[in-house]
Amino acid sequence: MKKSELAWMAGVFDGEGCITIYKSRANSRQNPRYVLQMHVTNTEQELLRSFLVFGGSIYQMTGASRNPKAKPTFKWVVGSNVALKVLRIIRLLLRSPRKIRAAELAIEFQEQKSHKRTKDPSYTVLQEEYHLRMMENNRRGVTSNESTVTGSTEGAETMPSKP
Repeated sequence: MKKSELAWMAGVFDGEGCITIYKSRANSRQNPRYVLQMHVTNTEQELLRSFLVFGGSIYQMTGASRNPKAKPTFKWVVGSNVALKVLRIIRLLLRSPRKIRAAELAIEFQEQKSHKRTKDPSYTVLQEEYHLRMMENNRRGVTSNESTVTGSTEGAETMPSKP
């Protein structure tokens, strides 16, 4: 894939994407399960098809709008190790400080996961800490530390300034 295509995808993800660590508790599980997920939501299904090169699926969202005239909304979704692979590829192309923080946290979270430790209480506490940190980062209106996080501009082209 060309670097320009990756940069475009990173830009779409910056504006329309989301990274989450969600918690699910199956009925038979004593400890919750924490799963990395990333998605891009858009009304243009064709735009999302570009992301299928990484894997994942595209779903049509139902009930997303109460407006009967609203366009259908679609979501590309990928999780766990596939999300890790995508984030490693696009991380240095992201520009949004919030998305950069989320990507770094998600990479750290997924790299430390271990299926061998799922019954260890300290492991569950650690997973919950990642979950809460991601929720705090994704919360609307949060701007703390945004000015201190910067992405790499190595190899990036710059726009000429206006005269």
